Amino acid sequence: MRFVLVLVACLIGTAAFGQADAAKERCNLGVEFYNQGELDKAIAEFTAAIALSPNNAFAFKCRSFVLTARGDHDRALADLNEAIALEPKDGDAHFSRGNLWRLKGELEEALADYDKAIAIDPGSASAYVNRGTLLVEQGDNERALADYNEAILIAPELAAAYSGRAWILATSPVGAFRDGPKAIEDAKRANLLSHWKQADQLDTLAAAYAEVGKFDEAVKYQEKAIGLSTDEELTKEFRSRLDLYRAGKPFRSEAPKQTT
Repeated sequence: MRFVLVLVACLIGTAAFGQADAAKERCNLGVEFYNQGELDKAIAEFTAAIALSPNNAFAFKCRSFVLTARGDHDRALADLNEAIALEPKDGDAHFSRGNLWRLKGELEEALADYDKAIAIDPGSASAYVNRGTLLVEQGDNERALADYNEAILIAPELAAAYSGRAWILATSPVGAFRDGPKAIEDAKRANLLSHWKQADQLDTLAAAYAEVGKFDEAVKYQEKAIGLSTDEELTKEFRSRLDLYRAGKPFRSEAPKQTT
């Protein structure tokens, strides 16, 4: 799974206007605890804010962010459902819910929420990137490339957009979509923007070098990706690709299974 964006749609900021003063104060305390990594305390503050102001969509959304960070996806989803019911035109909440659906394997629901997020906020580069990533997994390279291109137009410094585009150009099972030199250019740009510290982006650069037959470079960057990886499943994928590169073979993404 190459889900390249952070799961939380945005950094939690200060509480929105229009909230009751007491609820706003609890939300701001929750923000402080969240930023300090005190997740249990943050959840307690947002819960208190909701008790004081049950129609406080911001508090529900913030609590969902913290619950997502805790890995409690079901409760986070319930909070986002509530936030969206209270504020249906909150594109950020739809984006976050799309990410949660993606984690739960509910791909059609995720796609619908990304579509909604973009319809509400066409300037959301992150929504284009995550929709593009989902489209890649569904085998729709053409639409995915369009999403990555749009994300780059909106946010030229967004590393994930370059990395996502490079992945298609380097690994697509359809030869017409592959462009090794351009994949290297995009993957290098992504790594420069992320200061060469993102394992998945180094993995993409390795795949790009393999696409043009530069297997020594592919091995070098794949080993770097493995060294930075903290995800056991991704590390397994990285190691299997490393074996390919050592054998002088490029990596190809699997074509999606056809349904009848």
